[in-house]
Amino acid sequence: VLALGDNFYKHGVRNAASRRFDETFESVYSHQSLVKIPWYVIGGNHDHYGNIDAQIQYTHSKYNINQRWKFPSLYHAHSFTSSENASNRTDDTVTIDLIMIDTVDLCSKNEVLDEDDERYFDPLPFLPKSYAANEGEQWKWLEDQMSKSRADYLLVAGHYPVFSVCPHGPTKTLVHHLRPLLLKYEAHYLAGHDHCMNHFVERGGQSDATKYDSIVRSKDKIHKQNEVNYVLTGTGIECCGPAVNLNHHLIPDDVKLEWRMTDETNPRFDFGKHVKGGFTSFSATKDNFKIRYHNHNGDTLFKVKAIPPRSNTLMNLDNDHRESTKTS
Repeated sequence: VLALGDNFYKHGVRNAASRRFDETFESVYSHQSLVKIPWYVIGGNHDHYGNIDAQIQYTHSKYNINQRWKFPSLYHAHSFTSSENASNRTDDTVTIDLIMIDTVDLCSKNEVLDEDDERYFDPLPFLPKSYAANEGEQWKWLEDQMSKSRADYLLVAGHYPVFSVCPHGPTKTLVHHLRPLLLKYEAHYLAGHDHCMNHFVERGGQSDATKYDSIVRSKDKIHKQNEVNYVLTGTGIECCGPAVNLNHHLIPDDVKLEWRMTDETNPRFDFGKHVKGGFTSFSATKDNFKIRYHNHNGDTLFKVKAIPPRSNTLMNLDNDHRESTKTS
């Protein structure tokens, strides 16, 4: 399970012994099928209003009795394979690299906490990479992780979305700094923050690949980048905000909105179809990666077209995978 921030609404937690860990996490996701499932966690802006270090400390505390809360550092990376033993990999073995980033460190946060204040949805400013802690250390770490990935599928997950049609809108810093990396390394991006669901697709052609230096030559073959999918699921608490940013100037023409669940598309008067909240699920084979959006009951709302694996897995490269953690 991926928890992409705003884990404790609205002011985070004070310390690793906070009762919110039990009331909002342990006692809520208590079904036997979930007890042993790891939860990979990053912080959101509301977590940063509290003590974000306490959420990291909980990972190794005595209170994390099932050891399923996985928040080892502000940003962290993990590798997954369908083979239990690396030495037993076959042609059907599927590999996924997951890079979880702290977008508050990269993009700052709005200090207005009252949602009735008109400034609450003010867009975040555009920030240089050097804004992030330690002269942009996280940006350097992120590209290093992405450049090393040889997985079939590369996922980057952060709290703030790159693109959104809902009240918070696109995040300018991520549009300028993260989007080129996603194109270059054929990654897909998962986010939350806005209380709605959006699915964007950017299909990179020859011009985009050249623009972002993402054509890779190997044995006289040219491997073009695949499409980049932008997943936004911010409906863990409610659904849904209005689509007030449908024509936002930061959403370029080649980034297509494939689907949305917003206030306007949510059935208001059909109780059986009204969406109260939701989540996204993922499945992968060697041939494709599938994304599905679900409502609060688990019913499928939208199926994304099957996504092919990254082209750079065709290259004769070292396929060793890694799990790494970096603390800023």
